[in-house]
Amino acid sequence: MKIDPIAILGSNIREQVENYLDELPPLMMWGSFIFQLSTLAYSKLTIQDTWSWVSQGLIGKRDKLQYTGKKAPTIKFDCEMYDSFINPSLLTKSIEKYGMVNALSVDPVEHLRLQGNLQQPFMLVTGSGKVMGYWVLTDINQTMDSFRTSSEARHQVITLTLQFYGYRLNIDEPVSTTIPLGGITKEQKIQDALKKMRDVIAGVG
Repeated sequence: MKIDPIAILGSNIREQVENYLDELPPLMMWGSFIFQLSTLAYSKLTIQDTWSWVSQGLIGKRDKLQYTGKKAPTIKFDCEMYDSFINPSLLTKSIEKYGMVNALSVDPVEHLRLQGNLQQPFMLVTGSGKVMGYWVLTDINQTMDSFRTSSEARHQVITLTLQFYGYRLNIDEPVSTTIPLGGITKEQKIQDALKKMRDVIAGVG
């Protein structure tokens, strides 16, 4: 039996890198998908708010503007993905609920597509615990620009957009910081969301 010390060393280094990546704090969580380096990390966020005004023409005078309302905010994620950083176990664990654990399960973009295909809003929580309310996925753009000999993508550039649905699923009002909602305060909601995020990560440790 031949032992390849280089292969062993390379395996150990990869394991150490994976462990390090898994210990990095999550950037954000949308539904059951956790944005982090071992799944899909974003390099830039673009938050857009839009206020709508219509112009009413007046004879001999300057047009008059009338405010018609505020559009739902959007968040655009600009991401880069290197396949060597992906942790398949984390993705497989979180995607089991969809009953689809196969080769697609290790692709973070497919996970996002599956969640988008459910056609429902999911809660968005930042890594610092800020609850952003419920958001829906409106588009994904996936560009593969580097490949392995097996034709699998080595590097991808992904952009996706989430649009704000509401602070609650049925009522479009901010969650109060003092008034209990069904016996649960906003702070408790934040702690519950963080606990869920930690449980998902710990479940594949």
